[in-house]
Amino acid sequence: MKQQGYSLIELIALIVILRILTTTVLPKFLDLSSDTKIASLESMKGALASGSKTVFLKAIVDKQAIGATSITVGMHTIKLYNGYPTGWWDASMRYIVGLEDIAHAQNRTTVCEQEWCGKGDQTSLPSGITTTYPTVIGKVYPKGYSFDDECGVYFINYRDGSNPVIELESSDC
Repeated sequence: MKQQGYSLIELIALIVILRILTTTVLPKFLDLSSDTKIASLESMKGALASGSKTVFLKAIVDKQAIGATSITVGMHTIKLYNGYPTGWWDASMRYIVGLEDIAHAQNRTTVCEQEWCGKGDQTSLPSGITTTYPTVIGKVYPKGYSFDDECGVYFINYRDGSNPVIELESSDC
């Protein structure tokens, strides 16, 4: 009766193959945190778009859809330009997404310690998008990130009557 087993070379080859799989392939299947963050950003993008459109419709009804104006929604005054909210955090954005208790970040590098944070009145984004004042950019970003990280949802009302631009910055998520 002859016993058969694996040679030392075969065992080493198997260990090498398993090591390659665990360091390259497996993390791609198991690390879903980036996908989860991007899904959360997509949800916030939808909230910004919906809130902006709702404010725009109210501005039309209130005859406040031309030039620099403001409307009152509930207990909050929202600054508008051509009926759409401006890119100011404290004067508009936080109210249209229900984050009225979240004050703006003091600077661009302040890391968010709440579920969501925001900063507005900016003329550039980390991804390289820029505007010229008086058009300003506002951005909502999740816990653990700052305005200067490319992980958030930005909002720009270009003041030309077109719909606001609401997009993701997600390369750092």
